[in-house]
Formats: sequence, C-alpha cells, structure tokens
Amino acid sequence: MSWRKQAACLGYPIDIFFGEGDDGLRGSAAVAKAVCSICPVRSECLEEHIFEEFGIFGGLTTRERITLRARRQLRKPTTIAPHGTTARARWHYRHGVPICDPCLQAHALATAISKERRGVAR
Repeated sequence: MSWRKQAACLGYPIDIFFGEGDDGLRGSAAVAKAVCSICPVRSECLEEHIFEEFGIFGGLTTRERITLRARRQLRKPTTIAPHGTTARARWHYRHGVPICDPCLQAHALATAISKERRGVAR
C-alpha cells in the first residue's frame, strides 16, 4: 500500500498546505503543521518532497526544508538527457564514457545538419 493512503492530510483542503504564511507561524501553515504533526507517514512525505519549492511537506516549510537540505548536504538531483540525443552524446564525451550507438547516431546527424546549414562540404 502506498504511504500516501495513510497520510493524515487526506481530505483536508490543499490550500492549507500552500497558503500564505509559509513561514509556518500563522494562518494555514500553522494548521498544516498541526496536521503533519500527527501524521504516521510524515517522514516518507518529507523525504519525497524535500526539494519542493513551495508549501508544507512532512511538517516543514520551504525555508525549513532548505535548512535541512543544507544540514544534510543534499543537492537537487540533475536530470540526465536520454540516450539517442546530442545532449547525452556530450555527456558521454565529458565523462569519458564510451559513446553508445544511439548517441553516436544522434551526434552524427546533428553534425551533418549543422554542416549543411553552414554550407560546409561533407
């Protein structure tokens, strides 16, 4: 069963978790933090949403999550382009990883198109 089905916030209006007063001291943020304080899956919620930029998750405000990430020395994971793209071909070259066929083909096609646009002979 998904941890979300056990969340204490089920049934509450979403506004209280994304309302004004995100400092967690007043208004809907205080209500949201109160709901989170009794939640059985609070830690799961926080871990999944630690990089969220807005709202209350796992009982923490945006600022509190930023502080926690800094304390844990966490950095937002970067997205790596999929294979078969020129961006991923560049990734192969930069990291010294042997280039796969789909990335090699994408790079060759992009190079050919670029040369054609510039009028460079093949």
